[in-house]
Amino acid sequence: MNRRPQLKDLEELPATLSVAKAAELLGVGKSAAYEAVRQGRIPAIRVSERRIVVPTAPLLKMLGIGPGEGGLNKPSIPTPRPAKQEGGGLK
Repeated sequence: MNRRPQLKDLEELPATLSVAKAAELLGVGKSAAYEAVRQGRIPAIRVSERRIVVPTAPLLKMLGIGPGEGGLNKPSIPTPRPAKQEGGGLK
């Protein structure tokens, strides 16, 4: 059974990943990941005629996770703001 990668798992990633591993981290299928590489939406390096690798740092940046003091920062998730109420709200 696959589990979602945890932050500590991301800290141990190698400098480059296979397109399949990048797809797993992004939560998409391999075909979708290869198509995104072809379209330039996922940064990738063709190292041979048959091998493509995805640099880890730009991939993590796409996910909103980047290097910080003492390791990776958690993704920034905006804090929801309460909706403005018209008519003064509750009384």
